[in-house]
Amino acid sequence: MRTLLFLYFVLSLLFICTYSSATQDGDIVQEVLAALNTSVNPCDDFYAYSCGGWIAANSLPPSQSSYYKSFSSIEDRNKVVLKDILEDKYNKSMQVDPRLPTFYNSCMNLSAIEAAGLGKVKDMINTVAREIKNLETFFFLSGILLNYGVPSLVILAPVQDSKNPNFTIAQLSQGGLSLPDSTLYKDASLVKQYTQHVTNMFELFGSPSGMAAVQAKSVVAFESLIAAGTTTPDQLQNPFVTYNKINLDGLQKLAPKLPWEDYFSGASLFTGENITEITVDVPTFYVKLQAAILSQSPDTWKNYLTWSIIHTYAPYLTKAVVDEDFSFFGKILQGLGEPLPRSEQCTMVVDKNMGMLLGKYFVQAAFSGASKSKVSEMIESIEAQMHINLENIPWMDNITRANAIAKLRQVSNDVGYPSEFFTYGGLSIEANNFFQNVLEVFRWQFMFSMMLIQKPTNKELWEMTPATVNAYYDPTKNGMVFPAGILQRPFFDLTYAEPIYYGGMGFIMGHELTHGFDDQGRVYDGNGVLVNWWQPATSAKFDELTTCVINQYSGFEVLPGLFVNGNLTQGENIADMGGSKLAYLALQASIGATAMKQPSVVPGLTNEKLFFVSLAQSWCALQTPEDARIRIATDPHSPARFRVLGPLINHPYFANTYNCPVGSRMNPVKKCAIW
Repeated sequence: MRTLLFLYFVLSLLFICTYSSATQDGDIVQEVLAALNTSVNPCDDFYAYSCGGWIAANSLPPSQSSYYKSFSSIEDRNKVVLKDILEDKYNKSMQVDPRLPTFYNSCMNLSAIEAAGLGKVKDMINTVAREIKNLETFFFLSGILLNYGVPSLVILAPVQDSKNPNFTIAQLSQGGLSLPDSTLYKDASLVKQYTQHVTNMFELFGSPSGMAAVQAKSVVAFESLIAAGTTTPDQLQNPFVTYNKINLDGLQKLAPKLPWEDYFSGASLFTGENITEITVDVPTFYVKLQAAILSQSPDTWKNYLTWSIIHTYAPYLTKAVVDEDFSFFGKILQGLGEPLPRSEQCTMVVDKNMGMLLGKYFVQAAFSGASKSKVSEMIESIEAQMHINLENIPWMDNITRANAIAKLRQVSNDVGYPSEFFTYGGLSIEANNFFQNVLEVFRWQFMFSMMLIQKPTNKELWEMTPATVNAYYDPTKNGMVFPAGILQRPFFDLTYAEPIYYGGMGFIMGHELTHGFDDQGRVYDGNGVLVNWWQPATSAKFDELTTCVINQYSGFEVLPGLFVNGNLTQGENIADMGGSKLAYLALQASIGATAMKQPSVVPGLTNEKLFFVSLAQSWCALQTPEDARIRIATDPHSPARFRVLGPLINHPYFANTYNCPVGSRMNPVKKCAIW
């Protein structure tokens, strides 16, 4: 499922004279100017030109692995709103469900957490040690632990059936690893540090030092075997290849010596749901997983499940455990200097686990009905440009063109918040009992997800909470979602000049819409069905144009010797390129071609120049090298710098706007273009 970070918004004004005299916020004008580095030639490096001033004036917060000029500042303010809700500072204007502040306060009560200790987790660990005697008990307990938020071996989740999106089935995906990417297990230095971390954790939970080292070594060796059989994300780009619908018998045929029935029995123990229809992403993974499991002893299985429990719950336990967890997954993996303040951590825990209820109050505090109406208008303007674009794409045959336009007309748009908020019925939250509350929300979430399986799809459900600073396009719903959390300053404000929010929000809206026609989205029709609706010659031409994008981005160097993975990021890059073009055309349609060349509200910039600066400044960012390396392996988005340079060197109007000579860095002779 494609998701994208970061959004802006646009206020459409009817006449050029009205546009020129619109009420403007002087702060945003000064913000734009301060971020620039005018000593850089925009034709040499438009990212450095647009963001150099901001980068020079800011340093990365020690608790952050990356920080963006725009969306990170929104996240900071949104957290304050959420924190105020959780601390009952809105009690005079809204009746907040008492479970929300109770959950938050239990997280803030460090003395109660310390007093509770590790007893409940140790009880779970003791059950694993006592009960696992064979494969059947190993798989049954692995399934039971899913009910309490502990993943192991594979990832089980509900998903719309790609070939019947009105129905939801179970999906099994590659899993079983604690490190964020399978390739990291080839890094001997990192694996050594990881092994020491696992050893330290086993010791904190009572294992003698010598035994802890043996346990850790067996866990890391087992995970390394699973990693060796894992297909990397850049090889999972074809939806037809990753759609493999089978039933339980079919899964059993893939790995006949593994007791899958016991696994599903444990997983659905508390829901009473029978899981029969399944789709698996990588069939060969299960063959290799079977070999890895059978090569190990029951002691290793016990150690592995014990570690899965410890690793899952570490952030919610005593200070010693939390600190050790941060020492590896924060400091070593992400390059962090310190953890987030406790209040931020607790706010995020509640939003992550009860965000569809917390979001109800966020919307009341931070999102107006007028905002929702204006955002919807903006989306329509972007879609209108896509329609014009589809009618004039020269490499498309008329049959495929008609299908594409029909799909565009069926795109749905959700803005701000879902039609219904969760009530989390049946979920109990206790005062001063944080870990028990974590177990309860994990169990509620898993039960809810399992009860979606083998049922008609609820298309009103969102994948993001309303306070999330993000947006996404869902190909199986053929719909876009723009949460209220992203529709905040500086991304969205009704007083901003149009080039500012077209360069920001317009770009992101165009990006999400283009996802419906990228390398993966293009093989879903207007009803969200996975089907090849393209004529062969046009499909081949699309592949040819996509190869240009892949090769171009693969040449972008992030750190010395570290390059963008053009195959992994192809869909997001296509969407960035399409989004930048659609937003430009929508701005031009709104204010007129003449006004594009006129001075903007920002001194020294015409309206079209301000559009491109606004687009670029959406992605001004700071990042640790550690985080950059992890993201290159795992993130389908290109790094921030290349989300500016990539689209703009290919943009049909950028070079003329800045008079960049042919052959300059921002106006190369060879360009890529799809949409």
